[in-house]
Amino acid sequence: MKVILFLILTHFIADFVLQSDRLVTRKNQFYLENQKKISINNPILEHGIIVFTVMQILHLFYKEWYSVLAMTALITLGHLLLDHLKLEYQRKSSRHRFVEFLADQIAHLGIIYLVSSWFVIIYESKYIKIFGNYATSSNQGKWWIPDITSSILGVLIVIIFFSYISGHIISFMLENLRVVKSESETIDGLVVDAVDHLETNVEEIPEKTRHLNEKEMKIGIKIGIIERILVIIFVVVGQYAAMGLILAGKSLARYEELKDKAFSEYYLYGTLISFLFGIVGGLIIKVVIL
Repeated sequence: MKVILFLILTHFIADFVLQSDRLVTRKNQFYLENQKKISINNPILEHGIIVFTVMQILHLFYKEWYSVLAMTALITLGHLLLDHLKLEYQRKSSRHRFVEFLADQIAHLGIIYLVSSWFVIIYESKYIKIFGNYATSSNQGKWWIPDITSSILGVLIVIIFFSYISGHIISFMLENLRVVKSESETIDGLVVDAVDHLETNVEEIPEKTRHLNEKEMKIGIKIGIIERILVIIFVVVGQYAAMGLILAGKSLARYEELKDKAFSEYYLYGTLISFLFGIVGGLIIKVVIL
């Protein structure tokens, strides 16, 4: 079970935390513009390297390095195949983005479960394996690490899911509510802190405001992630009242924009959904895991 948790955690880190928006854009553009997908220039190979590299963290905690290497290699190949099929499908037809996103992640987790069940590797706690030798309490040349329990892995998985991955789900929930504020300014760039990873058609943004909107979107994505992490922490420690400080700070930053009724409703709706994900994540850690 611990192996699966390790693999799920590394999958989430590689697929969401370390996969930049720029890489996602490059992958989409490559499949739209190229007929030959088997190419050294295919950006999914770069993503595959990230996935494979992150999964090598298992070498620090498990024996049988050859089994870990074979297992992570198979999972990476399955990951790349799924990404290829998804991008091919989206190139031809993409109508239900949330369903596609959900099916893609379920398939990735399914591959992790199936492949990991083929291998038996033994957990090695307390000491990091270096150059093929294990440390002893008297060996000063090795690094000691604390035991990584299933609870720790579960907490990390929940935090990443409800801070990073939930941003994608929020964007799917709000994508039909986009409103243009004026000819020179779009609401998308202003409320992305509540919408995280909201896709914007750059060509539709006027040249004078395009750079500003892109900058606001990047900052907004970070704000949304930090917001949900803070909410999770406040729920776990029982400081529910502290969540009001987050809402107050966001409202002050958007004071002028909140005078627009359409914007304020959109902003409030997105913020409440974001808070809901943070609260649910905190309750799962507090009630189920800890």
